Amino acid sequence: MAEMKYLDFDLLIERSGAHYTARVLNSPAGQAAIDFSLPFSEQDIEIFLLKVGRPRRSTRHVNAPEMEAAKVFGGRLFETVFSDDVLGCFRTSLYDATQKGAGLRLRLRITNAPDLADLPWEYLYNPSLNRFLSLSVETPVVRFLSLTEAIRPLTITPPLRALVMISSPHDYPQLNVEQEWKRLAEAVDDLNRKGVVAIDRLDDATLTNLQRRLRQQEYHIFHFIGHGSFDKQANDGVLILEDEAERGRSVSGQYLGTLLHNHRPLRMAILNACEGARASRSDPFAGTAQSLVQQGIPAVIAMQFEITDVAAITFAHEFYTAVADGYPVDAAMVEARAAIFAQGNNIEWGTPVLYMRAPDGRIFDITLGGSEKTSEERVAAPELAEQIQQQEERIVWPRRHIFIASALAVSFLLIFLIFLLKPTLFKKPSPLTEKASSSISKSSDTAAISLKPIALVSIKVNPPDAEVILDEKRIELSKLSGMALSVGPHTINISRQGYKTLKEQFNLAQGDTTLRYSLQAEKTESIPTVAPSTLGEVQIDSEPTEAKIFVDDQTKGTTPSTIRNLPVGNYAIVLRKTGYKDYFTTATVVDGKVTMVRATLAPLTGKLRAQVKPSGSIYIWKTCRCAELRSAQWGKAHGGTG
Repeated sequence: MAEMKYLDFDLLIERSGAHYTARVLNSPAGQAAIDFSLPFSEQDIEIFLLKVGRPRRSTRHVNAPEMEAAKVFGGRLFETVFSDDVLGCFRTSLYDATQKGAGLRLRLRITNAPDLADLPWEYLYNPSLNRFLSLSVETPVVRFLSLTEAIRPLTITPPLRALVMISSPHDYPQLNVEQEWKRLAEAVDDLNRKGVVAIDRLDDATLTNLQRRLRQQEYHIFHFIGHGSFDKQANDGVLILEDEAERGRSVSGQYLGTLLHNHRPLRMAILNACEGARASRSDPFAGTAQSLVQQGIPAVIAMQFEITDVAAITFAHEFYTAVADGYPVDAAMVEARAAIFAQGNNIEWGTPVLYMRAPDGRIFDITLGGSEKTSEERVAAPELAEQIQQQEERIVWPRRHIFIASALAVSFLLIFLIFLLKPTLFKKPSPLTEKASSSISKSSDTAAISLKPIALVSIKVNPPDAEVILDEKRIELSKLSGMALSVGPHTINISRQGYKTLKEQFNLAQGDTTLRYSLQAEKTESIPTVAPSTLGEVQIDSEPTEAKIFVDDQTKGTTPSTIRNLPVGNYAIVLRKTGYKDYFTTATVVDGKVTMVRATLAPLTGKLRAQVKPSGSIYIWKTCRCAELRSAQWGKAHGGTG
């Protein structure tokens, strides 16, 4: 498909007292504005976020409850914000863009309403067209941050270079970073072989190593894999990097952005970390992604929910491909979302969030290594080659005589030098020296030299005193750091008494690489092993009792009740009883533990009107409580009715 051109639909949303105002600042159809209130309660938003934010426990299919929830939520949000004059302006702008063979880029400006930043705007859904806006190539959705600094596309010649920082500090829950790196490398392997995209790995995830690597090599994309969080006390998003002892270090987006800002070729950051897209409800630039944009990064992609490995890999491959093909970053986002959706994953395409400050989405200007030849040049080339060959044939014989004489002299000189310098020539080469082989043809004066590329490899083993055999050769512990190995396949065997022997094959790429291995202890009869629990239970009670229990919209009996064998994670709990207001809360299930939920239901209130003939006393009973009203006094105050 040809690259899509876009017109802009700038929608500013700002708080106006207790309500909000949506204002179209710029569009093909002009300006418009409406006032609105959110159609959701805090409980509605929380329940929806729980439904779409737990992809590892959900089944994906066309009628999945998460998909239906996304349509309902996104549809109500669209119909609230895009109504009246704003809706008419949007429809006219979309029609005008279509007539011009272009798409309509929806640039959301919500910095003046930071309390709305946590809403998943990527699920905006147009019910009349049965279409999610951000899934359509005609209507990409961008969270636009307007800053005074101008953005110009960076002209680069492929490959597009990305630095992948992998952070896995030992005092945080361990991530399967090796598997994630392997899948990411496989996802862009075809692009790497074509010379379109190149990714380098940075293992020691310290700020010092990051600064050093950015100084040594030019990179266009910073790709982070690791933990992230939002510090409510500091009101700022953080990424968990490492210190020199490989312990976790919280680094704010502002702090990291200051370092990345100094690397001028860098135009984009991709944050594959929890809460990377989380924002403050009071400061529009307090989130990690927002801070990086404020520090000068033209485009930042972050995840607003947990994302599965399959979806993350699909996203990375299609996004990198589209950017390398010269697509604007927002158009590349649509391609990546569509690729996730095409795999039958009907909800995770909305997990990535694009923050952008480049007006037209163009942050790269991809150029070829050389210019294309014109048709006249292609026609003239054979004739020019023939003329050059004829000129060379006229002088070939005098040159040949000179060459023969020179070759004989050089041969005698080489034989003499070989005997004279034989001990020196056959010394064992240094480990860091690349191997070279040369051959001299009898009829040519050129030497064909083939170099075998190398990689510098460091191997970290746990336990550290394990025996390491690399390519059938034992390696001393003191030499496991900074080894020079040839690029390509290698085998490694790691063993130690009391541990299972590890043996595997790995494939080296050129550059610096750190390999980490941990041996598993052997099982013994004296120390029984127990599989870690992944289930928990929730005890739910209420006052009054016998309230219906709903866990993630599924009926689970009445209170009091204990719900067992629940997978770990967050659940939406709703208690419902006739005559009482619904009770909403969330419960976090922890491995092998009991989570308590105790609720006091609030009774529904109303008015009772009664008329008595002849006049007398009125008695009202409610749960063994009564009250007596004297009709004479009531009638005097209310005209005989009560």
